[in-house]
Amino acid sequence: MLKKRLTALAAVAAVFVGLVVFPASPASAGDDLEKCKSGYVCLYRGSLADANFQYGTPGLLPNFVLPKNSTFYVVNNGNFEAYADHYYFSTYRNDVKVGSYCITYHRGAPPVDSGAWQKITTGSSSLKLGSQHWGGAC
Repeated sequence: MLKKRLTALAAVAAVFVGLVVFPASPASAGDDLEKCKSGYVCLYRGSLADANFQYGTPGLLPNFVLPKNSTFYVVNNGNFEAYADHYYFSTYRNDVKVGSYCITYHRGAPPVDSGAWQKITTGSSSLKLGSQHWGGAC
């Protein structure tokens, strides 16, 4: 009886250890999205519907200066990667931080998931992108 219990316990422990040591593999690469390649973070000007693609990169966007009276969208078309699939960035006006953002990765085909983009309206003066990095959940 004791041997059966120990065998059953060992089987349960092996399954648990297997789950912890060998987690499920990350989701496969997503689709390209309006010129934004899978795995990229991208910048669009105007509305997302216009798909006025400006720039895309698998790394970090340059610290672009966004001109006054303009609307831009930062889109995270990255793929699932534990602790590294959310895109963080800030906006600055005259070197003063005026916004901090975190956007999740886009999980499917168009249209873009609402949490995977951030609208930026510059207003009467320009804004600069900065303090960018990839990280875990917001």
